Amino acid sequence: MRSLRLIVVILSLFMVAMAPAGMRLDPPKSPTLRLGPNLIYACPKCEMASTKSGKCPGCKADLIEIHGTFVYTCAKCKTTADKAGNCPKCGKFMAKAVQTYTCAKCHTSATKAGKCPKCGKFMAKKVLPMMK
Repeated sequence: MRSLRLIVVILSLFMVAMAPAGMRLDPPKSPTLRLGPNLIYACPKCEMASTKSGKCPGCKADLIEIHGTFVYTCAKCKTTADKAGNCPKCGKFMAKAVQTYTCAKCHTSATKAGKCPKCGKFMAKKVLPMMK
């Protein structure tokens, strides 16, 4: 009797594991919200970043779209991190910023270091603070 129960349990586990995905009793997955790429804009004069297009509130120049990633930076020691919190070096608050790589010659921006795809020059790393 005991061996029969064991065989039934093993067979039922085997059948559940081998069942097609539509027949499994897995919990339903919640729909994931897919957002497009984050659009980041920057003032070419003030070197400040924003998530809104338009004009710079400081110098009234037109904001241009750039490629970059959001990071957190310490104003005191210029350390960057992927997560918000306090600076691991000095303990100060880390503010949100945008890290980008820009070409000094043709002003192309990218999210990764390397050579400029337009002119072939070196692309320098820049960390732009966010506008208020």
